[in-house]
Amino acid sequence: GLIRTLIDPENIMSETTTQSVEKTIFLNYFYKHCMHRLMAPLMAQTTGETVSKDTVHNAVLLGHVLDLLSLCVERHSYHIRNYIIDKNLLRRVLVLTTSSHGHLVL
Repeated sequence: GLIRTLIDPENIMSETTTQSVEKTIFLNYFYKHCMHRLMAPLMAQTTGETVSKDTVHNAVLLGHVLDLLSLCVERHSYHIRNYIIDKNLLRRVLVLTTSSHGHLVL
């Protein structure tokens, strides 16, 4: 919940010109310096054609990563689009469909 609150632009500030520029600066910083840390479990578990360690613990962790990724897709359309393309995240998310854990497949 805390990370979702921190990266939701609706919680960052309202849409005045100065605040819009500050929000852009924050999102640029976030995607350049922080996003890779949040996506690290996904990147580590989806190097091949199947999930590397298909355990319950990893499934729960990857579920949280997918929730954050979904929030970013909903709220940071420009920044996340570039990140998804640069990091080939679509392929990695599709690898999760091979998981034996149903909530990741959905």
